[in-house]
Amino acid sequence: MPTKVQFNALVKKDKESFHREGKKFLRDAAKEAGLIPGTYEVRSCKGGPAVRGEVILHHDDVYVNLTGQDGGYSYIRSCNGRNDFYGGDNNKLSFVDLTSSAHLAYRIKKFIGINTAQNQGNSYAR
Repeated sequence: MPTKVQFNALVKKDKESFHREGKKFLRDAAKEAGLIPGTYEVRSCKGGPAVRGEVILHHDDVYVNLTGQDGGYSYIRSCNGRNDFYGGDNNKLSFVDLTSSAHLAYRIKKFIGINTAQNQGNSYAR
C-alpha cells in the first residue's frame, strides 16, 4: 500500500473504502504537519445510504472536512478547541491540496501559522 493516498481517487470508491482510506489520508497529513498526537482526532460521519459522508480531522486549532459528495467540497477552517464545531469561515481545499497527504500537511501548517500567529500553544511542532 502506498504511503501517500490520493484523496481525489477516494471519492470514486465505495463508501467503506472512502472512510477507511480518508482516515488514513488525514492521519498521514496530521503526522506530516507535525500535529502532536492527543491534540487532534480523526473521525468519520457516514451519513445515510444516499451519501458517502465525510471524514474529519479536528485539531485544537484547525478543522479539516473531506467530503465524498458529488458537488460538495472539502474545506479547512479555524477552530477554538475540539469542542468548537462551528469555527471560522470555511476555506475550500483545492484539487492540489488533496493530491497527497504532503500537500494537505503543507496547507494545514500554513493555515495554523496564519490563524494562530498570536497563539504560542503546544499543540503542534513549529
